[in-house]
Amino acid sequence: MTVAVGAVRRRHDARSVSARAFALLDAFGADGAVHLTLTELAERAKLPLPTAHRLADECVRWGGLERRRDGSYQLGLKLWKLGLRYPDARELRQVSVPVLQDLYELTHESVQLAVLDGLRAIYLQRIAGRRAVPERTHLGRRVPLHCTGAGLVLLAYGGESLLSEVLAERPERYLPVTMTTLRELRPRLGAIRSAGLAQTRDEYVLGAASTAAPIRDADGDVVAAVSLLAPSGEELDPRYPIAVRLAADTISRGLGWRR
Repeated sequence: MTVAVGAVRRRHDARSVSARAFALLDAFGADGAVHLTLTELAERAKLPLPTAHRLADECVRWGGLERRRDGSYQLGLKLWKLGLRYPDARELRQVSVPVLQDLYELTHESVQLAVLDGLRAIYLQRIAGRRAVPERTHLGRRVPLHCTGAGLVLLAYGGESLLSEVLAERPERYLPVTMTTLRELRPRLGAIRSAGLAQTRDEYVLGAASTAAPIRDADGDVVAAVSLLAPSGEELDPRYPIAVRLAADTISRGLGWRR
């Protein structure tokens, strides 16, 4: 029966070999999974197990995947190195790193740089703060747009089509105060655009509060967001929003933006 199912899948799969290999790599972006078994890879990429095994081995030889001791797979370092060569991301990181370091030295909180990646935000740069803050973020991880500081900034400036696509995915209500509906999100996104600032508290992770501001390119388009993460169980330092907004404006000027 397994062979028959595999044969049916092969017969109806019109994807090229490269498209199937890319599907294996995309499997890691579905929910932020870091390690996947061969069976999980095959299921997520919609491939028969033998095909997934062959393509995974080829990806390992190329460096796009790495095989762990327990037999599972993880993304390879080669992909990260290639990503760092992406011109826009490289320029953004070069301009932003000194500014993020200054923001960290001023606040000693976790600071992050995020860009839009499909219907999620992905962190390109991160400096961990001195205080322990519950979080689900790490470098290269994709996080929701509707309930994270950086994500809300990117969503606010992403236009109606992006908002519609996010809502069509039925965004998850992670915590009681997480906003997931058009009625909740539309006025909030308008307020973010008016203030040039997004703030969250206990919306994605309990115990974490974030403050984020938009980064613009030379044309004035919002291309990224800088965010600061702090414990939510205490009063937020009133200087943090000012510092985050200043950091975002400084990075924007480095990219050629003029108010």
